[in-house]
Amino acid sequence: MQLKRVERVIDVLLVIGLMLLMSYQLWGEEKHEWTGIAMTALMILHQILNRKWYAALFRGRYTPLRIVQTFVNAALVSCFILTSLSGISMSVYAVPFFIELMRASLARRLHLTLSHWSFLLMGLHLGLHIPAMLGKVKGKQLRRIGLCASIPAAGAGLWLFLRNSFPDYLFCRVPFAFYDYDKAAFLVLLEALLIAFFWVFVGSQLPGILNRKAKERSKLVALLAVLTAVAIGAGLTCLLPVETDRGWGGGTASRALSAEHRRCVQLCPDRSTEAHREQLISDLPLRQFSVLLFCYSEKSDFPKRPAARKDYT
Repeated sequence: MQLKRVERVIDVLLVIGLMLLMSYQLWGEEKHEWTGIAMTALMILHQILNRKWYAALFRGRYTPLRIVQTFVNAALVSCFILTSLSGISMSVYAVPFFIELMRASLARRLHLTLSHWSFLLMGLHLGLHIPAMLGKVKGKQLRRIGLCASIPAAGAGLWLFLRNSFPDYLFCRVPFAFYDYDKAAFLVLLEALLIAFFWVFVGSQLPGILNRKAKERSKLVALLAVLTAVAIGAGLTCLLPVETDRGWGGGTASRALSAEHRRCVQLCPDRSTEAHREQLISDLPLRQFSVLLFCYSEKSDFPKRPAARKDYT
């Protein structure tokens, strides 16, 4: 019983840590690195406590639900390992002695893409365990109310997932992470929570859809719940379209990227003044420097990046 409580505490800390890691603009590079180190340690401990799952991999029959659960778990562990390794290889504050573990360009790409996949897969992983947790809740009426309340929240999460260009990060369509530093902290955390909730919701309905022993009515209700949430998200996306900028290598930039681009243009309105640009670049962290690099990528007179500084990430 005591061990189960420890597992639950670790699970809660992992969820909180992931929310903090996905809200990079609120904490900065140093806190981001140390939170990542703590998450890595918690994940290792989580694997040790759940080592029986590995021992049971080659036992028993694989139903459709078990296949999905095994795939999600294996993909999550793989993504998290690579995310940790790529993050460590770019660390400046926490473990700087591993900074050359892999090539910087490869590490940045891996970290950016796989951290978003880890976020998505952790939502599914958590959702797949929700039915077992809710099995202890008595009262069908209470469950129905919870399901009805969850559907619009999940739909809003899907809308934010698309609005914040998560698919672009998942499929390596952008080389850098772009953040809206003007957004209030509670909105950043709320958006991350709702996006995660959509995948938790999908994961929570998969057992009802894939379980062969479930009644046809239960399967239909679970499927309709997911489709309704998707419809709400798609409807919000159509009704509230995202402002995009095209022309940076033919790609599509999200609203956050556009805001970052406008900020750089406001900071440096006179693009022809090289001294002004050099001063601007020397005062910007690498993430905003990358936006400037895009702004002037077609100009031959773009100034070289100054010597490395401690606040570059």
